[in-house]
Amino acid sequence: MRKAIVSEHTQLFIGRSKEIEKLDNFLADNSSGVLLVTASAGFGKTSLLASWWKIRHKQGYFIAHHFFSQRYDRTRSAKSAYGNLLQQIYTYYERYYEQIPNEINELRQALYNILREPGKEEKPLVILIDALDELDKTDIPFSPPFPTPLPPNVFVIASARASEGEKPEYLSGWTNDIEPIHLDRLPRCAIADWLLETGEDHLMLCSQDEDFVSSLDAITQGFPLYLRYLIDELIQVTKQGEDVQAVLSVSPPKFKDYVKQQFKLLAKEVNSREMQELFVLLSVALGGLSKKDVVELTGLTVWNLQALPWQVTRWFSVEPSYTFAHPLLAQEFQSLLGGEAQQARDKLIEYCARWQKYSSPYALRHYAEHLSEAKQWEALYAIARNEDFYSHSIKQFPDEPDLPLKTVQTALLAAAEEDKAGEMAEFMLLHARQLLQTTAQDSPLDALRKGSLERAWRLTDLYEIERRILWYLLLAWELKYTGRFEDAEETLKRLQQQELPRLSTNQAIEWHSESAAYLLAHVFEVSEDICTTLEQKLFDDRYRCILCGNLSNCGNFAAALKTVQGVSSQILWQVSVLLNIAKVQVQKGDREYSATFTNALEIVKTLVSTSWWEILIEEIAKAQIEVGDRASYQFYMKLHRIKIMLRGDELWHVN
Repeated sequence: MRKAIVSEHTQLFIGRSKEIEKLDNFLADNSSGVLLVTASAGFGKTSLLASWWKIRHKQGYFIAHHFFSQRYDRTRSAKSAYGNLLQQIYTYYERYYEQIPNEINELRQALYNILREPGKEEKPLVILIDALDELDKTDIPFSPPFPTPLPPNVFVIASARASEGEKPEYLSGWTNDIEPIHLDRLPRCAIADWLLETGEDHLMLCSQDEDFVSSLDAITQGFPLYLRYLIDELIQVTKQGEDVQAVLSVSPPKFKDYVKQQFKLLAKEVNSREMQELFVLLSVALGGLSKKDVVELTGLTVWNLQALPWQVTRWFSVEPSYTFAHPLLAQEFQSLLGGEAQQARDKLIEYCARWQKYSSPYALRHYAEHLSEAKQWEALYAIARNEDFYSHSIKQFPDEPDLPLKTVQTALLAAAEEDKAGEMAEFMLLHARQLLQTTAQDSPLDALRKGSLERAWRLTDLYEIERRILWYLLLAWELKYTGRFEDAEETLKRLQQQELPRLSTNQAIEWHSESAAYLLAHVFEVSEDICTTLEQKLFDDRYRCILCGNLSNCGNFAAALKTVQGVSSQILWQVSVLLNIAKVQVQKGDREYSATFTNALEIVKTLVSTSWWEILIEEIAKAQIEVGDRASYQFYMKLHRIKIMLRGDELWHVN
């Protein structure tokens, strides 16, 4: 999701060089601190931070980042933000053994605690948090989880929607003595650069015309979203050989008025009621409408949609579905439509109610949300109970097995809002039953073998965490076995990003831990770094020893020997594991087994207890004899001498 957000907001980034410089200066001029970036809607705060991250994340800073976004459910909660940041910060401090807490208060406290440590002098830590205003409104506030003051070489840069000097509630606790960076109008030079970027000869010449640039600057007041649409109009006028100055002469000085002006022109030029209906519906739709939805809702034909004029299509995207190009546009058009907007909402609800007739993805995805917004509780409860609706959702969205469950979740929240205990209990039980049904119909491995890795991942995420770990490891093994190493590595990365617990030694669920140790050993060659991180998070010393045995059996002796170094609680276990590794090395013809025996001996030499010396050295000698080591006889004789000395309570160091 981060990649999608960064890509979307850095395609055309012009005119914020001063703000980029201010961000750089904040880091250069301070030993630590918190910096706020504020902007009104449409001024490009996300574009600024995404572009700065793209430029700087490989230039001497470690940047832990979280982008809140209304478009991606998983980014909108405070818990996801705390967890995402904590995982990255653990990597920065090389705290691979730390477990990510499950509870939100524990996550916040863990962040606070670790950030009391100074950052690295050679690579400062920067925590980048974008769009605090887009936190889910039903969630708890994202209060700053940082100590005051921050320790040296630790910085925080956060952005939020706000007018200059405004202090909205979601910025409570974020203000400090450092002057915020407020994004206002683009500078005039940026407008000239924008004209150059169009590639249109006439507009490129206009970029050198100070009067033309000044007029464009005065009209748009440097508002990026207005510039986008007005320059788009100038491109069309240029292509038609018409006068661009004429366009500027009638363009109003505010974006709201420009949209209003264009709306009036649309009303004259687009006299088709069907096209007008399209605008109204898109302004209130909760998501993209498919071509089929548009045809059914508006009466436009596929031919009509193919031939929509630029005056219409400029305002919205048509691929992969029909939606306004910017949320602010939908708001502006909706404000101009008055009562028609409410009529369109009612029409969408009626359309969604006929989901069986139209088999509309939009209806299956958004019907429950529409009913919730309209507070049509009984209709919402009815659709949540409807088995056919649930079945159609599963069939329509095979790669999104969690989506059908959201209908019941929405009904459960509505019942809570109405304070209906009976319905709340009903929908909690229904949610549990549907979850069981979803996972029983198709396993993640079945989905993978049918060709859908995405569905396999989503199904895996429906399981409780212990089973989820096993499914991810099994999927990675299957992908490795079929030669899809890149997909296997991506699967392991998804597992690494989970909130992983330390696997239990409880006998009732001990098989989880043993199975995880077995599966992990078989995917180590996909990515040793990721697998090492996983074993450090998942296993205690007991299961780390089991993993070493599995790695040896797989012939991955290097990983086994590296892993045994992490067995810190029991030297006896370390020696035992090393001896077992050496035996397997001999069986598989690995000539490095002697070095493994030597390694075990070096560990024994660190012991203080002479009684354990005798026991362990004898075990090493027996193991050497067992594998036919040539030096075993001489070693055993040395052992005999040691025993004699030990009986006299004297210390003997084996050389």
